[in-house]
Amino acid sequence: MEYKIIKTKKRTIYAPDKELKKMQRDVLKIIKQVFKLSFSIKDCAKVHTNQKWILKMDIKNFYESVSDAQIKRAIDSIFNNINKPVQYNKNEIYAICTLDGKLPTGAVTSAYFANMVLEPIDEIIKNYCKNLRINYSRYIDDMFFSGSDKNNLRLAEIFTAKLLYENGFSINPNKTKYISDNRRQNILGIVVNNKTVRLPKKEKRKFRAIFYNYLKSIALQQNGNVIPFKKIEYDVINGYISYIRSVDTEFYKSIRKYILYITYSMRVKDTSETKRLIKSMYWH
Repeated sequence: MEYKIIKTKKRTIYAPDKELKKMQRDVLKIIKQVFKLSFSIKDCAKVHTNQKWILKMDIKNFYESVSDAQIKRAIDSIFNNINKPVQYNKNEIYAICTLDGKLPTGAVTSAYFANMVLEPIDEIIKNYCKNLRINYSRYIDDMFFSGSDKNNLRLAEIFTAKLLYENGFSINPNKTKYISDNRRQNILGIVVNNKTVRLPKKEKRKFRAIFYNYLKSIALQQNGNVIPFKKIEYDVINGYISYIRSVDTEFYKSIRKYILYITYSMRVKDTSETKRLIKSMYWH
């Protein structure tokens, strides 16, 4: 069992080999029996719709900041709350899910362990913010606060930074931002200025272009022409449709009509690929 190191501009990702990845997925099933984790971008963003001020904060080196002791306490918590035998013991889970005593970026279990550690801290922050009439949500290492009083948000910033420091974490000061409602308030790629969340216009144009080129590539292939650009795979397209539906219902309805319009205006012939695409829009 080993990790393959992948370097990116932002961070180092440790990709587990096939055997280790399977074991981590087995451990993840065990964790999910006692700890539920929702990674809904929309749920995180919609808390902050139609607010005067938004504060963004970022936890620096999130996974790497979770200490060895915190990981072991999280594993203890799993075994204290599970009520049936599991295939791995505590030491084995620790060995499967850590690298040099840390949570590696790239392991499917890392987000769960990190969030198990942050869950009680989140509750303290939520209770503090509630007294100040501030909304709070977190998505992995991104923390968001919103409200009508900027001074209260400053108090929340100071309180949160101090609390995180006391628990072994730190804030990246370069990513702390205050955004007023006279500017576009963007959370995780979703605009929240109004009462409902929506995708930015730039993203909508990008998706329309992607779907247009996808259907154009099919039409060109059907007519025996060479495709002048790299063809996108169906699974990628289907993933885009799922994402749009999950964050922007109105645009999803619009893009369904757009795809159908392009399909028929280009006279794309019925194939298993086009049928799957159109059918998938109604399965989501």
